[in-house]
Amino acid sequence: MPWYNENFDSDLEKELDDRKIINDGKFIDLGTGPATQAIWLVK
Repeated sequence: MPWYNENFDSDLEKELDDRKIINDGKFIDLGTGPATQAIWLVK
């Protein structure tokens, strides 16, 4: 599987739901790459 994925990572989505982390529009992307997960988080 390539490292690049345009879709929101299902593991990250589950973790946010499990921890009841509400997206208030403030996330930081500390990874590398094209920031696809950060873009999904902002949406």
